[in-house]
Amino acid sequence: MDGKTTLVGLMGWPLTYSLSPVMHNKAYAALGLNYAYVPLRINPDFAHSLGQGVQALRALGFRGANVTIPYKQAIISYLDKLTPQSQRAQSVNTVIVDQDGLLSGDSTDGPGFILDLENHKLGHVANMSVALLGAGGCAHAVAFSLLEKGCPDVAIYNRSSNNAEALKERLNIIYPDRARVIKLNNIRDADLVVNTMPPDVSLDLVFKFGQIIYDTNYMHDALNIKKSAESAGCVFISGIGMLLYSGALSFELFTGQKAPIDVMRKAL
Repeated sequence: MDGKTTLVGLMGWPLTYSLSPVMHNKAYAALGLNYAYVPLRINPDFAHSLGQGVQALRALGFRGANVTIPYKQAIISYLDKLTPQSQRAQSVNTVIVDQDGLLSGDSTDGPGFILDLENHKLGHVANMSVALLGAGGCAHAVAFSLLEKGCPDVAIYNRSSNNAEALKERLNIIYPDRARVIKLNNIRDADLVVNTMPPDVSLDLVFKFGQIIYDTNYMHDALNIKKSAESAGCVFISGIGMLLYSGALSFELFTGQKAPIDVMRKAL
């Protein structure tokens, strides 16, 4: 790093688990870019920390930042504009500081998720019923991407039924009658179950033989959905691929260059 280094950050709390800094920094090095990707820990215990952190991106000359739990929706009110994709989903995982200083919000979560499904030969979502666990920022992005790809039915479970209903209503505005709210035991009716809840959320999950279980979490110490899925004879997919593909899309927004996917994959 030197006085000409372009800075990019990761905003969230906590960040100790994140593989994004090593993945992005390896990619910058591979392309010879004078960029540095740094963790920006924003403590939710301080009332104004998020707003101050967002403004600091502009004040400190950052090119942008990725956004993770718990700020993918809360950050929207501090941004100047949203891409159509993030506007629909009401979720942001990538912030770009434009040349004129405006803060633009985008979301690569949904496209990254779809790219990983396709990598696992599961891109035929038009033939799948989906149970979605969670109703936060990641769930919004995933749900809209599934419906955009032609998924006929997204059934939402969340601990807060109000949040689940709110997501259902938002989805049904654009995709009428294709989203609904379910109880936890109904997830066994779906072809594909997608977990977007934080890794510290404990659920009593019972799967059905042959289901595809996709956990957007990738941390090794996440609650063991994998064990439950595999013991039931399901196909289990970790969110490490979603991290890779969504990160590659963000990399291209930050740098204007094609992401070195193989380098980023090896970093994980």
